[in-house]
Amino acid sequence: AVSTDGSTLAVRTYTELYFFDLTDQPGTPRRIGSCWLGLKEPQGEAVDFLDDSTLVFTSEAARGRRGGISRVRCPVFPVR
Repeated sequence: AVSTDGSTLAVRTYTELYFFDLTDQPGTPRRIGSCWLGLKEPQGEAVDFLDDSTLVFTSEAARGRRGGISRVRCPVFPVR
């Protein structure tokens, strides 16, 4: 997901969220932070910026559990 101002890219794995700076040019974006999400969502699928400090996640159903939507504020969220 790209932040509303276009300066930050958030990439989600099943257990972590990585932030990259999109303002540096050219080349590969520089990693500026990460956040451990834990194992609450074993089938986490998507991330998006809800606002400048909150992210929203979605997860598929897995292991007999329903899918869900969660709001998260990452302690190392790169505020600009």
